[in-house]
Amino acid sequence: MARLVTLRNRPHRPVALDAAIDDAVRQLEAVNARARQARGDARGRIIEELAAIDRRVIEAARQTMDAETARALSKEADAELAPFGTRLTPEARAHAAAAAFDRLLRETMGVPVIAYE
Repeated sequence: MARLVTLRNRPHRPVALDAAIDDAVRQLEAVNARARQARGDARGRIIEELAAIDRRVIEAARQTMDAETARALSKEADAELAPFGTRLTPEARAHAAAAAFDRLLRETMGVPVIAYE
């Protein structure tokens, strides 16, 4: 939560990202209260909630990114995958490119990973 609050307080941040961050912090506070006692299926549901919160925040970050930054990150992600050439199936390459793009987006915008892995 601290990293989300830090992101929220950064100067020059995309204002449209604020609502997603605020929602995520509120949801994380609610999850945190339940997580201490969670076992079994309840723990699994909390992990799913964390992943959903993470997806919403990264999607909001993606939506607020300008086209030039998106192109640059996409180009960098493709360059990272270039050494693998044709060894990746088109589906695996698309999945790897999306994961690389999201990682670069997180690094560029300072968006923390919320999901439990």
